[in-house]
Amino acid sequence: MCATVWPTAKPYYALFSLLLTEQEQESYDGVNLMEEMQQGELLADQQHIPLSSIQLPQQGDQYARITIENTAVDAPVYYGDDVRQLNLGVGTYMFGYLPGQGRTIMMAAHTNTWFSDLGSAQIGDTITVETYYGVYEYEIVDTQVKDCEDSSAYDFSRTDENIILYTCYPFGTLSRTTQRYFVYGEYVDGPDVIDSSAQSASENSASA
Repeated sequence: MCATVWPTAKPYYALFSLLLTEQEQESYDGVNLMEEMQQGELLADQQHIPLSSIQLPQQGDQYARITIENTAVDAPVYYGDDVRQLNLGVGTYMFGYLPGQGRTIMMAAHTNTWFSDLGSAQIGDTITVETYYGVYEYEIVDTQVKDCEDSSAYDFSRTDENIILYTCYPFGTLSRTTQRYFVYGEYVDGPDVIDSSAQSASENSASA
């Protein structure tokens, strides 16, 4: 039962349990794909990247860096959003998607560290996510304060690429809160990651 409902329930858990205070540093056993894959050389200038040509990140791996125009946000991005990843930088919700996959990407960070200046982000500013396989840009189109259990805060059924950033609210608070501050960005630029196996299966099904 838990395995069946977890992908649906996990966003509520992630939004509710985002910790604000300093946690004891747990051992980090991931790899830095930004260094290992020599970002900028592996798939330079490609606008369509086969999924089979990149090494997908595992939980704990650093795979990107995020900056936001006109803010002090400049942080490493990790795959996963548990205590370890959130202590090290910005965490990525693993039941969502990665940049380039054409769907909803959701990232979180502490309000008193990595996303302490998220509130300075304005509509029209650019979110830049530099991954080891390409650079992605998103234009901020909205910011909202919502309850941590409000399912309208995210939509993983969307079939267009978009990014959601969130942190605890009010900013800088040192205790658990029930509110979250959301920043919503729409895709502007960056290479597509193409899953040729899924595409072939869809085409074969359509022609059958």
